Amino acid sequence: MVTYKRDLSKINEYLFNATMKIMEVIGDCTDKDAAMALLLAETRMLFKNQELLSKVMDIKDKFVKVHKECKIADPAVKQAVSDVLSLIGEE
Repeated sequence: MVTYKRDLSKINEYLFNATMKIMEVIGDCTDKDAAMALLLAETRMLFKNQELLSKVMDIKDKFVKVHKECKIADPAVKQAVSDVLSLIGEE
């Protein structure tokens, strides 16, 4: 995702599926490094892709809820959650 420079619309279905999978696991994730990797990937996907962002906005309440349930107290993880949520207008 970081280096993909082609038309994102061709892979948006896969990116949305990836976002949904991240939502399934992020609330129960206990590994700091894994959580950071997932959150950073999610941030990158949403920041670079208006179509994906629009789909996430359709499920905004659920998206916010599962991200706020992240149990890792590490400040870097909390900041990464905050960064993801700020992309959809949440604090």
